[in-house]
Amino acid sequence: MKRAIYVGRVAAYQAKREEEMRAVAEALSLLANIVMAWNTAQMQRILGSAPLPSSVIGRIGPTHLEHLNLHGVFRFPIEKYAEQLLPTAVSHTMQQHS
Repeated sequence: MKRAIYVGRVAAYQAKREEEMRAVAEALSLLANIVMAWNTAQMQRILGSAPLPSSVIGRIGPTHLEHLNLHGVFRFPIEKYAEQLLPTAVSHTMQQHS
């Protein structure tokens, strides 16, 4: 799944030091886990609403990628969740502007 999500190499400017490379690898692992969790939730929702034959259930899994567009651009409303993600940074920024 990670290879499907990120094709290519990490550029030198993205990870010059070992800890930067580790951060890139961990971010990719996090993104793959998010995709699998979303797939699992959607599968559970569908399986809960309509029984499927066991022959179909055996062919599906949270790591399948056929239904995902992995070549688009994803935009996340980070600013909407900034307080939950980085509470100390947000409060520090707010103090500077007041």
